[in-house]
Amino acid sequence: MSNSTMIPKWEVFEQTFYLDKSFDNPFIDVDLKVVLKNDGQVYTIDGFYDGEDSGRQVWRFRFAPMYEGAWQFKTVSSEEGLSGITGSFECGAPVSRGPLTVNPQYPNWFFRADGKAQWVNNDGWVPHPLFGETLPHESLEFGNPSEDEWRVYLDVLAKYDVNMLIEVDQLYARQSNITDVSFNWPWEVVDPENNKIDKDRFNLKFYQRLDRTLEYAKDRGIFYGIELLFDNSVYRPREWSAHPWNIKNGGWLKTNGAGTAWGEAFDLNNKEHVMYVERYLAYTVARTSAYWNVYWALGAECGNIGRTMWDLFAKWYGHWADYVSLHDQHGRLQSIGDTGEAPELIRHSKNHIVMTQEHSSMDHEPQFCDALNEFGERFWKYGRPMFIGEQDRYNVGKYDSERKGYWTAFVSGYYMGRVDRHFAAAKGDRFFESELLNLDGDPPIYHDLKRMAEFANTSGVRYWRMAPHDDLLHNYERGVFCLAEPNVEYVIYFTRDGNCDIELPARQSFKIQWFNPRDGQFSKSEEVTGGGKQTFSTPGKDDWVLHIVSADLV
Repeated sequence: MSNSTMIPKWEVFEQTFYLDKSFDNPFIDVDLKVVLKNDGQVYTIDGFYDGEDSGRQVWRFRFAPMYEGAWQFKTVSSEEGLSGITGSFECGAPVSRGPLTVNPQYPNWFFRADGKAQWVNNDGWVPHPLFGETLPHESLEFGNPSEDEWRVYLDVLAKYDVNMLIEVDQLYARQSNITDVSFNWPWEVVDPENNKIDKDRFNLKFYQRLDRTLEYAKDRGIFYGIELLFDNSVYRPREWSAHPWNIKNGGWLKTNGAGTAWGEAFDLNNKEHVMYVERYLAYTVARTSAYWNVYWALGAECGNIGRTMWDLFAKWYGHWADYVSLHDQHGRLQSIGDTGEAPELIRHSKNHIVMTQEHSSMDHEPQFCDALNEFGERFWKYGRPMFIGEQDRYNVGKYDSERKGYWTAFVSGYYMGRVDRHFAAAKGDRFFESELLNLDGDPPIYHDLKRMAEFANTSGVRYWRMAPHDDLLHNYERGVFCLAEPNVEYVIYFTRDGNCDIELPARQSFKIQWFNPRDGQFSKSEEVTGGGKQTFSTPGKDDWVLHIVSADLV
């Protein structure tokens, strides 16, 4: 086979093969690997079965070349008709900035494969079902989101430059049935009314929809966290009762005396369990790792529960992180999901991104902002990009405070996340949160986040060179926080009107400019000369951002 296709660097090259032969179970009966070469570089990836087309079985492989130039590939398979197939393609100049990376020189901030910093506006864990209690604006039994509704959700995020989310499909085990088999589960659904699966076959409707969703999100610049291991939802009896791993639902794990699979799910000596998880991970990675907007969330919430099991969790995640790395030749970033404040999980060598929760109430805004600032101080020391998966669900609709939380997190060295939304993502062609809270348009926080992205991306601020430095502030009232590269550049956030002093180096000139996070307007730039403490007062009421930068950098 020959192929003269030109693929931009970091984009998806896909090759399809057809077989007229049938198998009892092609997911298990046939193995397909592909060896790719480029100027001495060699990569081996898995191919995957993708159903039938006009009576012929369809097999594919996907690969995102990371080097320009000529590539050759050759298939290796247990099936003669799929083995020894050769081909080639050309990798050309990139049309995107490539996947997320971590820069060892500035390890607390996200970068892209093109070597430049990437500002992240993080939506956090996507809207999902409620667990066990109701609030006036919440409905326990809403169905699985349709593909069209999910695209409405993604469109709203993209409209406001919100570019990161984490899926939590496993939490739909809180529901007693499946209303859309293209949403759940990864395994073939044989009885949606009772959440029953065929553990030996994958759900092609689910994966084909996931392919389209990842492509749709990628086209809108949204980084998509795929939650791989279904660990958090084995913890509560209600969720475990509808869990796909549960043997009563067609899975392979038995229920323990507590009515869950807590403990059993982390047993690496259970050979059957390990086998099924390996199959699932290998298939998922084969289908999705080529998309540059993918990153892996290996689990959820284990850092917040089971404190006595943190060492066990670290061993479990390490095992599966290594397995994912072996199959993911693209090297996508990994997170251990919700680490809580468990050092064993946060410091794990495979935990490239710190993902956790923060649940301070917004009812007392000064305490809320102080808590977020202290949160950043604790986590900065770990030297990894960190973001919040969710804020407290009782903060829904408190948009002014939520904006202040995002800015406080920014100058405290990490990325805030939206509140915990126990409701649908969209309804019809409308963002569901807007309908739920009787908003005239999209939630105000998204307008605020678009303005934050404008500041990060257009003001010239070099935030990735900066660190939290409240120690540089003097004579200020509560609620003022500082991110800085000392003597060079400062971003100071005032959660309300006020003033503070900062000492700037003598005989140096600095450009100062105020940014209004409520309307996105920049003040006229001014210049000051350092030497002694300078006093800066907000130009108006409410919250403001002050940018101070050495005139030599402007």
